[in-house]
This record gives sequence, C-alpha cells and structure tokens, in this order.
Amino acid sequence: MAPLAGAGTGKLLWFSAIGNFIRSSPTVANGNVYIGSDNGMLYAFNASGCGGNTSCQPLSFAHTYGTINYSSPAVVNGIVYIGSEDQNLYAFDADSGSKKWNVITGGLIDSSPAVFNGIVYISSEDGMLYAFDAASGTAKWHVSTGSALPACQGGSNRSSPAVANWVVYVGSDDGKLHAFDTAGLRASYYGLLRPEAVSAPRQPLQTV
Repeated sequence: MAPLAGAGTGKLLWFSAIGNFIRSSPTVANGNVYIGSDNGMLYAFNASGCGGNTSCQPLSFAHTYGTINYSSPAVVNGIVYIGSEDQNLYAFDADSGSKKWNVITGGLIDSSPAVFNGIVYISSEDGMLYAFDAASGTAKWHVSTGSALPACQGGSNRSSPAVANWVVYVGSDDGKLHAFDTAGLRASYYGLLRPEAVSAPRQPLQTV
C-alpha cells in the first residue's frame, strides 16, 4: 500500500550529537527548533536540517548555570523562555541566544513555562507558581500550590502551568490540580489526583 500523502517514511533527516542527556522536549518556532540539555545549554537548530549533512551544528546556543532537566522552551515574540535547576527562569533572544534576563525562584525548576498576555508563568519545586513580566522579568506575583517537599523526601513539583481564558492551571505535589486567575487569586482546585503531580497540563478541565 502506498503511504498516505504527507505521512512520510520515518527516514532520518538529520540529528545533532549534543553529547549529553536530553530530557527537555523540543519546541519549533519560526523555522527553528529549540531544545535544552542537561549540560545547562539551550540550543537552536534549523528545523529543516543543514543542507544535506545528516549531522547538524546548532545555529546558536545559550548558557544557564544549572542543569536543564525536564524544562522545555517556550518561544513567544522572539524570546525563548526556559527553566533551569539553578532555580532560575531564563529569557534568551530567539535568534542570537543572547540573554535578556534571568530571575531566581525558591527552588529547582523542572517545569516548563507558559506565556500569556505578556506574562510568563512557571512553577518551582519550592511549591510556588510564579508570574513574571515576559519582556523585563519583573516579578508580578507568586502563590503557593500546596506543600513543597524536598527532593530527598520525594518532592518533585514538575507540573507545568497551562493558561486558558484568563485561568492558570497547575498540578502540585499536594495531589491537587489548582486553578488560579491570572492575578494570582485561587479560582478553584480539583480533588485529589495522586501523592505527587509531575505532569504538564495541556487541556484545562473547565474555565472557572
């Protein structure tokens, strides 16, 4: 049977041997693909490859001062946002990789940022959800998402926020899905999920 149009064949088009573990997920924007590595680097590649060479070199890279473990980049308005285990949220120029700003939280960041209406939201392993101005990094607010457990006790609040209809949704290691309005006020929470929430919410249950 002939393959469906656009389905492709699964043929390897290109790769890049970064040389470190990659647990971050790629983000594609404006013809480039961005990904973090546990060497603390954020890389940008041409999403189409590198002119017939299977092994590709990055177009640019940016350096954080900690491991980028599970945090995946968000790209909005020419800026790449990503968290690091040095407790910082970083913003880099999407073309050059130059750092625009970084802000520290109270814990490791293994979650991925969400950007909505000029604000970037990120959860940290200190049990807080943070909101920062996307252009400057100025802190807007932070709120508790429940009890924060140290890593040695099984704490790993990696749930990534999702934003829809002016509501921010995020899971927590208190076993609950929390919903906050974008001013940081708790809108609601949904039952007990499990002892530790490490997911990345994509589709909110409802608007509250």
